[in-house]
Amino acid sequence: KGKKDVTEQVIEEITGEILTHGLAVKPGKPTILSFDKETKTIYAGLPGHPVAALLLFRLVIGGLWEKLCIGNSRCEESGGLKKFPLKGKMAVNLAASPGRKTFQLVKIDGEWVTPILGKSGLIRTMSEADGYIILDVNDEGINKGEEIEVWLL
Repeated sequence: KGKKDVTEQVIEEITGEILTHGLAVKPGKPTILSFDKETKTIYAGLPGHPVAALLLFRLVIGGLWEKLCIGNSRCEESGGLKKFPLKGKMAVNLAASPGRKTFQLVKIDGEWVTPILGKSGLIRTMSEADGYIILDVNDEGINKGEEIEVWLL
């Protein structure tokens, strides 16, 4: 993101088109996606902040990989990216970011789930995290004691 970032131009030169540049998510808005029809290759430009890059890779590229794995015995034998959420209770009140789907890193302590607050450029937040929770675009937040789903990293 910025004047020196040529990711979008390079991907567009290779594929001929950009499918999207910018997702309504936090963190990870500047994500770029494209598809090269000739080579059947997906191209992704991930955000520069480590937390955003990790989460968007896991969610977008991992999600595509999972969909491609369904019914493919070679892929399923390799383990794919089997994901399932754990249940927990929110340890504190947590406000949402209106208008964006939000992925919030969390720490698990028994049945309690605590958000790890900090900017997506801080590696510390990622190193302390056990997983993440998802707040939908229209969510106002999560109340203390509310049951939530936690996706492991």
